[in-house]
Order: sequence, then structure tokens, then C-alpha cells
Amino acid sequence: MESGILYRDDIESLTEKLGLILINGEIDINSETSNQIEITDQKEFIDFHQHVENKILFYSYTYVNQEHFIIPDDFHEGYEETIQEQLIEEFQKYNQSVMKIDFEKPAALFMYYIKEGFLFFNYSDREEIAELPTNKDMAIIIVGEVVEQLPEEKVKEITEKAQADKDKKEQELKEIIFSDPEFKIATNDKLRKAYTGIFFENRPEAREFLRYAGYIHPVFFIEKIWKEFKEKGLNK
Repeated sequence: MESGILYRDDIESLTEKLGLILINGEIDINSETSNQIEITDQKEFIDFHQHVENKILFYSYTYVNQEHFIIPDDFHEGYEETIQEQLIEEFQKYNQSVMKIDFEKPAALFMYYIKEGFLFFNYSDREEIAELPTNKDMAIIIVGEVVEQLPEEKVKEITEKAQADKDKKEQELKEIIFSDPEFKIATNDKLRKAYTGIFFENRPEAREFLRYAGYIHPVFFIEKIWKEFKEKGLNK
């Protein structure tokens, strides 16, 4: 057993000792369903099941891909040149710590059994994986730590440049959309939502840029620039 996880050999040995039948099976958990009860302590969950007439114990493992946590080699390229060298060093250092984690083993274990119409379940995970931020989130954290070490004047310079780059990219994207005749005929909310889906379908980089620019969904950007489009009379 490691970090709250019972691995296959552990769980087979334990269930055999307790006289339980082990079956690999999955089920969806709905928090709004009243007949589902979580027993958060793994030992209490197993101890309680010993007193259940139904001796079948279901289980399933969750695996995660290491790539979701490794910061890509080129991720530093989107930041100010003066901090890129330090970012490369910090990203590599972090990636080395992630690579020490064994992702071949399951990240989480879900167990459940059924008693008198109630589903009792237990969920446990490996903290070393459960607490890992995604690679993008971790990169942002590292960038923040690196920037904090810079002089105030340099931080101001980087912030202003980043804002200028953001404004420039927004302007370029806006001009592309303004020149699209399909945008001009998207005269109501429903049509603009449809336009948003079509326009950004094959433009993942533009969608990603808007997300980092603070737009929860591209449709919010479309609505913003439509207002300007209409105020300028370009919709006529």
C-alpha cells in the first residue's frame, strides 16, 4: 500500500483474506442521488463490508498521463526574452521532479459495493499525483515566482510589453473577423454563437489566446467586438 492506494496485489490479498469476491467494474457517481453513501476512510469501508451479506466488492483504477504535467520544452517562448533562460532552468528542474513519479501505477482507486439498495463507496488517491497542477498551471506559477525576483522597474517593463502584445494580437484577430462577411450577417445572439463555433473550430491557437487574455469563452470576445462593429456602422 502507498499513499492511500491499494494496488492490485494488495487488494487481491486482502479480499481473499476477508472472503470477498473481487470484480473490476465501474459505475457513475451522482452527488444528487440519495442512495449513494461515501465512506471516506478506506479501512472503515473495508471493515464495514465484512458484515455485508453481499460479498462482492467492485473496484476500478484511474491512470493519468505524465504528459499532462510535464511542461513542454518550448513553453518559455511565449514570455519575455530576459527571463526565458531562467524559465528554461526552472521548468527543467520541475520536470525532473515530475519524472521521478511512477505514472505506470494507478493514480486513484475507486471501490464500491451494494447493500439493501444503497451504494457504499470509497475513493482514494496518490497525493503526489492528486496535488500536481497541470503543466500550464504550473508554468504560470513558476513564471510568477521568477517575476517576483525581478526589480520593480523590470516587472513594469515586462507587464507593459505583455499588455501591448496582447492588445496587438486582439486587434489582429478583430480585424480578421471584421473582414469576414459571415460575421456581418451574424446579427443576433444565436447567429453569433453559431459563428463563434464555426470560426474557432479550426483555430485552437486563437481560442487558447483568448482564454489567456481573460475570455472564458470566445463568444464573449465576439460579443465585445460586435458592439464596436455595430457602433462603427460596419454592420450596414
